[in-house]
Amino acid sequence: GTEAECKKTVDTIKNWQRDLNDRTKDIPDSQKLKVYAGGLAWNGPHGIEGTRENYPLFEAVNAVNVVTGINKDGMVMVDKEKLLEWNPDVIFIDLGSIHLIQEDYNKNKAYYKSLKAFKEGRVYAQLPFVWCNENIDTAIADAYFIGKKIYPDKFKDIDPIKKADEIYKFLVGKELYNEFAPKVYGGFQDITFEALDKNTYLKEKK
Repeated sequence: GTEAECKKTVDTIKNWQRDLNDRTKDIPDSQKLKVYAGGLAWNGPHGIEGTRENYPLFEAVNAVNVVTGINKDGMVMVDKEKLLEWNPDVIFIDLGSIHLIQEDYNKNKAYYKSLKAFKEGRVYAQLPFVWCNENIDTAIADAYFIGKKIYPDKFKDIDPIKKADEIYKFLVGKELYNEFAPKVYGGFQDITFEALDKNTYLKEKK
């Protein structure tokens, strides 16, 4: 007796996927900001060098991923000097790993202050959606947040928090964003030098 519900769920997920694509598919790559996803969690947290070439959230919004071209599937650890070479316009950090990036920043502030995205205030925190498997609801919410940050004009009508709750409500029956995101991870946010200098992201805050 669940076939109709299954179809409704699949159709709704496809509609979100189509919406993300339709908003961004016609933007020429030459007009897009270059992006990078760091600290991606998979079987545990990773430093800023933990990333993916085939990153589904970037693919969902047709983003220009600076990692494209390394020809390595899945989770990879890139050389931190390579990240300096790529020097992306925007960096997204997985909040599941933010404490490791905080620790690394404390040891090597000059490195982070050399990255364009950090210098220009274009570093953002996304909610963790992978550990040993994927939470599809949070992944979709993250994709809308990423789209909002990369293409604000194309996502003018989107409030990422309200969109997240819409997704949670449909898929799990409850608006969950404020129940877990701010308390556990801090929620969608800018990652600033000011916050890093205050050790905001250490697991045991100082």
